[in-house]
Amino acid sequence: MDIQNTFYLLGILFMVLGIFILIGIVVMLFYIKKKIGDIHDFIELRVDELTSLTLKPVKNAADLVRDLLPSSTPKRASRPARKR
Repeated sequence: MDIQNTFYLLGILFMVLGIFILIGIVVMLFYIKKKIGDIHDFIELRVDELTSLTLKPVKNAADLVRDLLPSSTPKRASRPARKR
């Protein structure tokens, strides 16, 4: 194997390695872009929730806490008023 073939082999090796690194960088950029979009959507949702909470009047602190809880938690039924 003479020196010319060695340089060709090294050139091909570094070109293939560079292509793999370039593909990895592009995939990483798409992944980061998706994560940033998810964070943006999450923050936008929370801001909308806080805006809706500030625009409607709150009767008491229990109503505020109930509104802040996730919708999957069941809401307690109010007890009937006690007769005196």
